Amino acid sequence: APKDKYEIAAQLATVLKQGTHYEVDEKGQQITITDTGFRDAERVVGKSLFDPNDPWAPFVMNAIKAKALFEADVQYIVKGNEVAIVDTFTGRVMEGRRYSDGLHQSIEAKEGIVVGTESQVIATVTYQSLFRTFSKLCGMTGTAMSDAKEFRKVYGLPVTSIPTALPVARRDYPDVVFKTKEAKVNAMLNEVARVHEAGRPVLIGTTSVQDSEEIAGALSDRGILARVLNAKPENCDREGEVISQAGRIGAVTVATNMAGRGTDILLGGSAAVMAKLRIRDGLVSAGCVDESAEGTEGIEGSAAMKVSLMDDSFFPAPLSPNAEGGIATAAAALLSDGSDGGDGPLPLLELEELVSIAAEKAPISDPAVLAIRAAYNTIKAEFAAVVDPEKEAVRKLGGLYVVGTERHESSRIDDQLRGRSGRQGDPGASRFFLSLDDKTLRTFGADRLKSIMDSFRVSDDMPLEAKMVTDAIDKVQNKVEEYYSEIREQVFTFDEVLSTQRDNIYTRRVNLLAASDDDILSTFKTYSQETLADIVPNYITAEGAVNGTGLQAKVQQYFPNSAVDAAAMDNMKRPEVEAYLDAAVLKAVDEKMTAVDAWRPGQFARVAKYLSLVQIDNNWSDHLKNMNFLKESVILRKYQGRDVLQEYVTEGVGMFETFLANSRRSTVFSLMAYTTPPSGSSS
Repeated sequence: APKDKYEIAAQLATVLKQGTHYEVDEKGQQITITDTGFRDAERVVGKSLFDPNDPWAPFVMNAIKAKALFEADVQYIVKGNEVAIVDTFTGRVMEGRRYSDGLHQSIEAKEGIVVGTESQVIATVTYQSLFRTFSKLCGMTGTAMSDAKEFRKVYGLPVTSIPTALPVARRDYPDVVFKTKEAKVNAMLNEVARVHEAGRPVLIGTTSVQDSEEIAGALSDRGILARVLNAKPENCDREGEVISQAGRIGAVTVATNMAGRGTDILLGGSAAVMAKLRIRDGLVSAGCVDESAEGTEGIEGSAAMKVSLMDDSFFPAPLSPNAEGGIATAAAALLSDGSDGGDGPLPLLELEELVSIAAEKAPISDPAVLAIRAAYNTIKAEFAAVVDPEKEAVRKLGGLYVVGTERHESSRIDDQLRGRSGRQGDPGASRFFLSLDDKTLRTFGADRLKSIMDSFRVSDDMPLEAKMVTDAIDKVQNKVEEYYSEIREQVFTFDEVLSTQRDNIYTRRVNLLAASDDDILSTFKTYSQETLADIVPNYITAEGAVNGTGLQAKVQQYFPNSAVDAAAMDNMKRPEVEAYLDAAVLKAVDEKMTAVDAWRPGQFARVAKYLSLVQIDNNWSDHLKNMNFLKESVILRKYQGRDVLQEYVTEGVGMFETFLANSRRSTVFSLMAYTTPPSGSSS
């Protein structure tokens, strides 16, 4: 069984060695099995890896990929009994997404969890093609200028830079580069400890869940409490809480990529966010959450006790009796007699929504929400009395200090991390600590820098800190961005070919769905005649001799109820055979329709429509897979000096025509083989 194969391949991959059994291309995210690797793997499984009846090659290749290129808490995390993919750009889990072609199952086998069923791609579209279907496009981001050329080329959108309302007061220090990762991390920890000692808030940006956990652990060993924000469920659920505190005096926050977090880090902390959390906690403690309600279970156990309640040290000040009384009044309003059926304990998400509505300034009339708003305003004012002076203290310390631990593949992500500091004219600073062991530098050639450091006999803990070094790193990063830009451009170019086919097939589906019974019957008769036209030439020689027996057998394979005489066709010429079979097939279709509709009027058209759609969908899935194989094949032909795109277009058209023919023939075969349920059956 395939599941067993994934597990056996995962065990095999653990003993195969890089350099001996396989080579790894980090840049292209590919592995290549060596001759020795094939030999030893075949010895273990006891047969050729490419046995057509029992292939092992895909399982072994994916198992090695899972081992060599995919690391837990970097590309994915393990949540309970499932593998969840982490978006490298946002640091968030991509819910519902799975790797294709068996790779996800190989990672599950590697992690020792239950191997799921292999997913099948039934439709695909690139972001570029999807966005281009909209008649109007626009967007806003603080980091688009670096990709202005691509925005114009792909979407025809110009990028306009809007000046900041206040001058940027952030200082971006030159990068500090070390030879090894250990030296880099140690220097970064020393810098954080130095800054933290003065009380200045620090935000440490990492590129993976694993790095964020390791750095938080190392800071803890030094007696520095760091709040962690990454893709792990226990941290992801606390995103608002972590962000609201990140600008307070002495706060240290470790986060994976800060792209798209949607919340400003306010110096001194956010009184508004903390007030919302405090009133939510108070209402939960007063019994306003129904723990048995749907949506409150499975989140760290009890939703009320473990998700909602924050430690008292989180808040800037204890509440006054007046504020406590406001929470009690709001709780009483929520838990009133319930005569209208709308009061009483609420699910956690519903309670949080009410608190959010109360925190806004929109007019409301609900007494419970008004009571929550009154309590919220009181708590917010009390917290602001502490937070506002703290904001000035943080400004005097220099504002938020952003520390980067690695350059990302895209400079936009680094800019988004830097941009967390120095918002709205606030002071701030940023610095990146890098090493020549970092993946981006290692993959895209930091050899020149390493040779410079070796020639000057630079020790591991000696930093290179100069504009020349930062410029060199920028060039490496530009090289990375150009590489991925070329990949996106290539994907887009190839997808334009597939997009034409996609539009064609979706139009066909829409027409089938909207077609009347008469239209469906007409379409099916056309399918039958075209299928017959595919069959006939294979049984007539160039000299015009007809193989009546073979032709009869083939026609009756598709149209079992057709009355066809092999002997009669032996003596006919091609035009006569075509006319004879055309009449016989159309008669067979009419007879089939009469028989099916006798069971239930209109059943023939309904089944014809259903089968047409099913065959299009099934064959489209196979066609997408074949087009992907074709793309991989033609890309290699560029080394022969051939026009890759033209060959993809030419062969793709042929494959699309084959796909349409297969869908049509399968529909005809399935419908003519269809039998109605036994008499008296209601299904």
